[in-house]
Amino acid sequence: MTYDHIRGEGKAGHMGAKLMAVVAEGDRGRVYLAPTPEMEAIALTARPTWRPETSLPVNPRDFKTPNYGLTTFADLFTPRQLVALTTFSDLVQEARERVKRDAIAVGLPDDGKALEKLGAGATAYADVVGVYLALAVDKVADRNSTVCAWASLREHARNTWPMRTELDRRMIDSGTNALASSVVLVCRQRSATAPTATRREFVTALKTELPPALAHLQRGNIAPVDLAQAAIGPGMGVYTRYAKVLDAEGKPIPVRAALALINQVLDEALAEQEGEFDADTRWALTWFEQTGFAEGDYGVAEQLSKSKNTAAALVAKLGSQAETARELCYRTYTLCERKKRAAEAMAYNGLVQSWPEITRLARKTQPAATSRTDDMFGYE
Repeated sequence: MTYDHIRGEGKAGHMGAKLMAVVAEGDRGRVYLAPTPEMEAIALTARPTWRPETSLPVNPRDFKTPNYGLTTFADLFTPRQLVALTTFSDLVQEARERVKRDAIAVGLPDDGKALEKLGAGATAYADVVGVYLALAVDKVADRNSTVCAWASLREHARNTWPMRTELDRRMIDSGTNALASSVVLVCRQRSATAPTATRREFVTALKTELPPALAHLQRGNIAPVDLAQAAIGPGMGVYTRYAKVLDAEGKPIPVRAALALINQVLDEALAEQEGEFDADTRWALTWFEQTGFAEGDYGVAEQLSKSKNTAAALVAKLGSQAETARELCYRTYTLCERKKRAAEAMAYNGLVQSWPEITRLARKTQPAATSRTDDMFGYE
């Protein structure tokens, strides 16, 4: 059955509605009953007194219902749905009239002007109540429909978090630079009693709170290319905690300066992670920062190895636990970015993004445990 046939039948008026079940309240919740002919006949007796005959947009590419003969807003509802919705609307109007009468009865003067005419009496007051009731009915109709609704339950997100998207590039502009992660910033109103802080206090708070937040982001496997953007959340969470952050002259530090301090502390936190690496890895990082993958002088390498408490001959035995190795990838990406080595930076960025799959495959192919010393993936 082709689309053209289905759409043609719809435009010819041959598409309708079929009662599939009757929902009733049972002992432990809803029960669904197969409809009888009598039930279907009752459902078909619904006759709305009003229909929204406004035409729907004519845009076959983005608005599909006119393709099937549903050309007005009324066509989107069954007669029973229209009866229910118009009944709610009529009740709102009745409630408005009662509010107006009650307001006049208790002595509220009535100038006869509606709210839209800048009235200030009982008529305008009834209009206000009617508007709020209409909004409430709208929400009730939405929440009691079969369409999925978002119920926030008054939960509040406190920080930023990485949200992986389907692609590592924008769908509408493939091949251009774009974030590999979607970073969501959640903003909440600051307390009216928020204190002020000095620049020193702000930096101290950053150094205390940003490193654990950074580790949390890394455990979430956020792409290194997006790490600086994702770190804005925890950093700005510290900055916006205060009503003002004052510099040495007592002037407020602007957002641009705060972001610069956040990036500075972020870089320091990444550098401090080197302390978790072994001596050989620290040597390799420093050598990579200086020369990349190019050849270098052996004497310089040996001198550098002594400062890192290792030996050039042992560099080939580099290795560490899995989590530390991933931190090493973040650090290497940062070095490549700083040295403008874009191709190498993207390689390390891709390595971090592939890390969960690498570790999964490593565990899948891991041999039986032995007494040998294993590397981060379980191999000797």
